Amino acid sequence: SKAPVEVDDAKKASGEVYSELVQLEHRALIVNTEPFECGVCMEECAAAGGAVLRECVHTFCRDCLSDLVRHCEEPQVSCPAMGCPGTLQEREIRSLVTQEEYERWLARGLAAAESGTKNAFHCRTRDCTGWALCDPGVRRFP
Repeated sequence: SKAPVEVDDAKKASGEVYSELVQLEHRALIVNTEPFECGVCMEECAAAGGAVLRECVHTFCRDCLSDLVRHCEEPQVSCPAMGCPGTLQEREIRSLVTQEEYERWLARGLAAAESGTKNAFHCRTRDCTGWALCDPGVRRFP
């Protein structure tokens, strides 16, 4: 008669874990629940002082992740863990930096997309950031 209780406990625990995962999915940034040593600055980070990256589950302090976003030249911000192929998600980036820094990051991504696109045409109007893709088969722009 002990087995059904263990199964019930396992089902309850599984349901609680699932519920917690659903709640975490709705958060922009997953914060650490326990202290840890940041792999970038090597300083102790208090509970809720860092972030757990969704893609790879590596944990770093918020200051180091914010600096990473601010100084990244690439459109995708890579996890700073050596050899990790993971990248920061857009919602994580938005949570780590100011609105102005976030907009600069978006602009860098657009500039990279434009420069990496073969048929890109940049607007010739001064101070315009607009660009379009040119299709050789289309002779008229609406």
